[in-house]
Amino acid sequence: MQDIRTHLSGSREFQERCGALEKGVYIFGHTHIQWFMQQDDRIFINPGSCGLPMDGCEEGAPYTLLISDENGLQVQERRVPYDIEAFIRKIEESDQFERVPVWSKIRIKELRSRREHLYFFLKYASEYAERTGDTVRPFGKKTWEGAFEEWDRQ
Repeated sequence: MQDIRTHLSGSREFQERCGALEKGVYIFGHTHIQWFMQQDDRIFINPGSCGLPMDGCEEGAPYTLLISDENGLQVQERRVPYDIEAFIRKIEESDQFERVPVWSKIRIKELRSRREHLYFFLKYASEYAERTGDTVRPFGKKTWEGAFEEWDRQ
């Protein structure tokens, strides 16, 4: 969270765009990284990803509370512990794992590390497809599996 705050408070573009926004609370997501920041009378909240956090921090499913009371607005970040390995076993036993093993293995890697892997794999798969002469999109099973096998060894 500190890295995000440092980056945004040092970004002139962010400061300018932030200043143009109405005062209030802005809630957004899709980065799977829990954080919040207050800038003057504006609060920015990314509640994280309940079950698939990508912040490499604490274990558990993050969620964020926005509390409004007589003292104003307060942001509380919380995490609920859960058994990641039991969840992974369920994935491995599921039809999903059987039908889309590459996707499932990447998600499992992300669950264990609490870090983004999918973006990097997709970039690698594209390079692999080009290198092996696969011009068909979406990639065929052979390309997905070959790319994953190489990528996973690295």
